[in-house]
Amino acid sequence: MIRISMPDPLSWESGIVYGLQALTRMTAHEIPFECLLPDSGPQYEEVAFSIYQLELDAHVRLVPYIRYRALLSDIVVFPRLCSLEARPIKAALRLNKTVITSDPELDFSHPKLHRFQCRDHHALANSLISAVAGLAKVAAPEKI
Repeated sequence: MIRISMPDPLSWESGIVYGLQALTRMTAHEIPFECLLPDSGPQYEEVAFSIYQLELDAHVRLVPYIRYRALLSDIVVFPRLCSLEARPIKAALRLNKTVITSDPELDFSHPKLHRFQCRDHHALANSLISAVAGLAKVAAPEKI
């Protein structure tokens, strides 16, 4: 099972709702995953309702202390609508995690950093599916 986290606070700027919309494509492709989100923020009620409405209850959990738990994830996602703090992205990359973001003002690159166009949940879904395929390939290398 792939572990995904979206550690930014539940706010409009974090773009969490777009992240949830992207996760529906993973369920459509029957990709087994668990996604962790923070259990607080100004959009808590909207996010909780979106989880229910998008039928993601079996896959998405709202948890406390998400920044620490995010470091245990395989993929860390930041579907941001505007630039926020870069420190959590850099921390995940230092731990060799796959990071997917739409933060428009990141000024660095990294082999494990994948970017997608802001507000494009289809592009995020494609990035997630590609990242999962890459992780599966690493976990089960081809026999020669």
